[in-house]
Amino acid sequence: MKEEEVIISMNLFTIIREWVTFSADICILAITIYTFYITFISQRIKFISLSNSSSNSKGDSFAVVLENKSLSPQVISDIYMIIDNKYKIQVKKLEVPLILEPYKAMEISSEKYSYTTPSLPLKTGENVILEVSTTRKKLYLYMHKKTPKVTKEMKNIPYNVTKITNTYNERIVPQNAKYALSVSKGDWQNTVFIFKTGLMTGEILGYNGIPEDALNSMEDLIQHLDNWLKPNGLNYYVNQLKGSFIEESVNG
Repeated sequence: MKEEEVIISMNLFTIIREWVTFSADICILAITIYTFYITFISQRIKFISLSNSSSNSKGDSFAVVLENKSLSPQVISDIYMIIDNKYKIQVKKLEVPLILEPYKAMEISSEKYSYTTPSLPLKTGENVILEVSTTRKKLYLYMHKKTPKVTKEMKNIPYNVTKITNTYNERIVPQNAKYALSVSKGDWQNTVFIFKTGLMTGEILGYNGIPEDALNSMEDLIQHLDNWLKPNGLNYYVNQLKGSFIEESVNG
């Protein structure tokens, strides 16, 4: 090989090596910038799912699942749900900020409640947006979708839906319950709620309901309970309810 060809080959090798080194440096810089972005700048939180639970005996609740898609922990101070760009309800009162670890998902459940005011059937469609307040900024998230366009109207929606929790004997009173019935025998005691249809929120002596015509008046109910419970050695007291108030109480 001639000397000129050797020199050309060496120069070409040097150029290729320099380009490879330059490209490698660019890749490293790009990776560094991206890593810095997803670690310190990006707040990519994904709204995975919404579910709700309704129980006559344990109260209603709902839950959302959030996933942290960044490399840094996300500190969440408040979570609200916006429905139909009109209603806003608190998901959960966070006494202590919630820490969502990198690339982890977490379910956040609301407290149990009797009903909401105004009445608000929870939906799982595209009309639900989460308002998530972090230590850096406030995020608005669609389920399974990109962040929605944040409008002034969306930001100004007031917290206008309240979860109402009525309790009786440490149990959540379901909406529209007409009577609260507590029965006991020795050390055993149980409390159930009765609706106007006669349906009860739990079983007593194997039954979870009483005849509807026994609810025409408190006197009819007392007569039915006397004939049903006392022969089985059960003591009872029954309260007539109206919302969260006791209208009338009778021991049997």
